Amino acid sequence: MSGLATLPPALMFSHFGINCTDVPRLEAFYTRVLGFAVSDKGLIDDGRKHITFMTRRPREHHQFVLAGGHPAGKPSTISETGFKAPDLAELRRIKAMLEREPEVSDIATADHGISWTLYFRDPEKIRTSVSVETGLYAPQPKAWPLDLALSDGEIRCETERRCRASAGFMARSEWRARKEREFRADGRLTGEATPTGHAAPDFDPP
Repeated sequence: MSGLATLPPALMFSHFGINCTDVPRLEAFYTRVLGFAVSDKGLIDDGRKHITFMTRRPREHHQFVLAGGHPAGKPSTISETGFKAPDLAELRRIKAMLEREPEVSDIATADHGISWTLYFRDPEKIRTSVSVETGLYAPQPKAWPLDLALSDGEIRCETERRCRASAGFMARSEWRARKEREFRADGRLTGEATPTGHAAPDFDPP
């Protein structure tokens, strides 16, 4: 029994939620601009506050939740929400979309070595990021300039040069393999499966 008690719980990250001031406003932004779909919505706290559940894949009822109640004018305590994109072309397309949005502010980009990341603030000034993995690893934190006007090849070459000059550089696949061994030995590796045949790691369905 003592052995079972010391094992970490069988968990994997599922979703995150933010408290906001104007749920319908943010719902409109995240569905129209970032492509989320509303999976459920309603009222909480005796009908005084809105709540919206959103997802990008139906096998997850919700990946992102907007809950009302945050005081107007009070800065958010959320450090950042983060999303992933498949490649630099999509990152450029998202950046161009955001630049046409009057409610979006503080658009910036950074080369972190492990990712190329686009940052912005949503209509309630919550910092948001969209990242593309580079396939490389350099110890974090790193934040080098990223110019998306350059070609994919130019960006990749510069990122690899920077990473190779960093102590501890390795391929991301090697870093993942090392962490998998460490986490497995420590009982902290979440089992992954692809029951649908797609690259969407998750627990096996019931």
